[in-house]
Amino acid sequence: LAIVLIGSIVLFVGFGSTIWIARHEVEEESDKNVNRSIELVQNYVDGQLQRVEDVSYTLLSSVFGASTRNAQGDAFVSINPATFQMPSEEEAFCLLEQFLNTNPHVCGVAIGFEPFLYTETKGEYGFAAYVTNVSGKNERLSLGEIHDFHQKEWYAGAASTNRQYWSHPFRETSQGKVVACFSVPLHGVNDRLIGVMAVDIDTELFRQKCEEVSPFPNADVTIVDSDFRFIAHPDSDLLLKTIEETKIYDDYKADSSIREKMQKHESGKYLVNKRTAREALFYFSSLERTGWTISIECPSSDVFSGVRKMKRDSLLIGLLSIIFMLFCFLFLVRRTNMGTQEKAGIERDLQIASSIQMGMLPKLYPAFPDRNEIDIYGFL
Repeated sequence: LAIVLIGSIVLFVGFGSTIWIARHEVEEESDKNVNRSIELVQNYVDGQLQRVEDVSYTLLSSVFGASTRNAQGDAFVSINPATFQMPSEEEAFCLLEQFLNTNPHVCGVAIGFEPFLYTETKGEYGFAAYVTNVSGKNERLSLGEIHDFHQKEWYAGAASTNRQYWSHPFRETSQGKVVACFSVPLHGVNDRLIGVMAVDIDTELFRQKCEEVSPFPNADVTIVDSDFRFIAHPDSDLLLKTIEETKIYDDYKADSSIREKMQKHESGKYLVNKRTAREALFYFSSLERTGWTISIECPSSDVFSGVRKMKRDSLLIGLLSIIFMLFCFLFLVRRTNMGTQEKAGIERDLQIASSIQMGMLPKLYPAFPDRNEIDIYGFL
């Protein structure tokens, strides 16, 4: 039993060390795969956003004037009033439709002006032309007739910061799709603001990319904006909802360090112990252009499935080995005991035979001390 116990300890220590090494290697490989997936999403999203910015400046530069930068490096478009004539409302709509038709990755484009530029416009709040093709065909909309577009984020953000601006994603009204909006301020004489141009991109492209690069079957690849609202998520019902509004993310509230690192546009990795489910590895990295965060949550059951199977197999092999070793030792002990008992029986019989034989011989020599004429000896 002592030998079996020692052998079992050695066996399980060996198996435990092997499993620990395997788990460590699997986690390192998982880190590489997840970081590669995050990098793919980052490059794709950043590339799409860069395309939107490039085509926006191309349009504005060709129509309104050359793109310039101020001392802080903030991009804007300056219009030379001596060589440029403000387009009519129809010309503005046609211009936007042409732009939309030649850029299929753009789902909407708008341009709004300060009230003093279009004094005879039909809109109560000035003139802003908006063309969208989210439904598959171009649809015109005069925003000045609907609401004060100057107060909307796409206009006010670029106007107040005096720089290019990515507004928070929002749900457009015609098809209910979540879109991200890029805005550029237009300057006139003495850098006076005369308007803002905005270009929309459908975030469904980002959600599809997230699904494509998922490193594990049950991994969730998501994108949240700077307010921690979901821009891309496997569950479309969670789009534009904050993490706090989704019950399934209650487990993350306790770990404030995750949010702090996201707000600082850092990257990180955490082991999340959920109360409602098994633990998961949570990776995240920021997109500096917009302040969005790309995250991948990988259930431990997916990441370490091979290690778990190895652990089960090793435990089964170890138990079978111990049982086999125990039976072998019991068999050997029994054989040894049987041989010992046989030997003891033979020795006992020999002792009895020896006693009987020795009993045949006289114990006293000479046998007849009073008779000198007779000598008696015995041998066996």
